[in-house]
Amino acid sequence: MHPKILFAVLLLVAVPAIAAGPLQSAAPGKSGCEQTADLSGLNEFTCALKPSRKAVLYRFRATFSGVHDDTRVMMEQTLNGRLLTCAEGSKTDFTGEEVGTSSVDCRFVVPGDMKTQSVLKVRMRWGHGDLVGIELIRG
Repeated sequence: MHPKILFAVLLLVAVPAIAAGPLQSAAPGKSGCEQTADLSGLNEFTCALKPSRKAVLYRFRATFSGVHDDTRVMMEQTLNGRLLTCAEGSKTDFTGEEVGTSSVDCRFVVPGDMKTQSVLKVRMRWGHGDLVGIELIRG
């Protein structure tokens, strides 16, 4: 491919991604989460969870690129101000085990008969990797 054409294609792909910023969810506008703090390496995301008559399974996921042998990611989560323990199979941290793109996630259940909106807060620290996006998946 001619270098000028390759450059034009890269611009078409890269510029919208850069303009969108690093915190776009995989389904823009549908995650219900927003970044509420960025304090010297500690980032906090707050997600509003709709009330439900039945218990609802959720999965919060943060995806990173540029992951390599000294990348470190840790997350801690609360639900309605109380420490939230993630379900078995969740991955809430990693240290250099992977290369390229990787993610952390927390699967959890919000009990049914919640009359008011629940609030999930996720605090994350990471180094030597770039946050690509977050998403909150219901179901």
